[in-house]
Amino acid sequence: MITLYGVQLKQKKWTLYLTSATVEQFNDWMKADRIYPEIWKREKMDGYQREPDKKRFKKIADYLEGKLHIEETLFPNSVILNVRQKGTIDFDPCKKLKGIKTIQIGTISIHDEALPFFEVDGQHRVRGLIEAYKHLQSEHSDELREIKSFPVPLTIIEGLDRPEEAVQFVVINTTQKKVDPALVLRILHRRYKEQGEKLEFFLRGQTWRLYAIEVCDELNSKTDSPWCDKITAPGDNRKGRVISEQNFVNTLETVYPKIERDEIKKFLPLYWKAISSQWKECVGDNSVRYSLQRTNGTYVFHWLFPFVYFKSLSLGDAKLTNFIKTLEPIRKKYPPSFWERGGEAKLYTSKGSQKVLVD
Repeated sequence: MITLYGVQLKQKKWTLYLTSATVEQFNDWMKADRIYPEIWKREKMDGYQREPDKKRFKKIADYLEGKLHIEETLFPNSVILNVRQKGTIDFDPCKKLKGIKTIQIGTISIHDEALPFFEVDGQHRVRGLIEAYKHLQSEHSDELREIKSFPVPLTIIEGLDRPEEAVQFVVINTTQKKVDPALVLRILHRRYKEQGEKLEFFLRGQTWRLYAIEVCDELNSKTDSPWCDKITAPGDNRKGRVISEQNFVNTLETVYPKIERDEIKKFLPLYWKAISSQWKECVGDNSVRYSLQRTNGTYVFHWLFPFVYFKSLSLGDAKLTNFIKTLEPIRKKYPPSFWERGGEAKLYTSKGSQKVLVD
């Protein structure tokens, strides 16, 4: 029998138990086959979970062990387990909350015939925690005591059958709205910009995006910039703006590998002033009627930027007059009419076609 302490609550016809279990308890349950994931396989098509990913275990273990140097190593999200057989959990209340009939606090006793628990949500968290526990155990680490007693929030549902479990799994994993990637970038820029190790974990080798945010801010805020108030930051109203911050940052992926970031910050605003002088009909107040500053046009001109930058250097210096000189023949071949909404530029919305246009 497994004995836990927590809260019993009723939701319609279902009984749920809100409790916690330590990493050591989860490890013991795993070793005794008391936790079972319903993995989908071709030979077992009634499963609904994906095969656990060992790389994700390792990331979670590294996070918990402090290897990522992130101070706030919390696991506030509840692991959700289900006991399919009704009547196999006993609850001994020690306190009933006044005025609330559906919530009681007490002892939760789960009989052996109720097991195994079936995992509804949290399989990677559980296995990542166990990975950290085993690693510290093998190294005889002083941190083992803290990790093995680490309490993990746990929700136990009583009485779901397999199809009902599968439905809950789908609901949990499809109705949760993920954080806006542009907002994630903002948070990381503010919190961890100077701490590269943490950024590598979050951005997976794309730390250049944090510096792209700074360029984006400068272009979007300077009154003499053709981009002034044209980029939609997280939470902004889109009216009058032509590109999201996330898409603008994405368009710089062809720039950062080729030019030093300080040079980009210094010369990209100058480059856009040169573009503005050549296609003044398409930018600023008129930008909503053209696609030059929308995602496809911005991709094309940012893809072109390293070529214009290095061409200008060959002419003596990366300065406005050399940028303009390099862009003049392009303007003749692709005049403002090319960038009209619904015009020829609409043929260049895919990466492949944009590269053709850049060439």
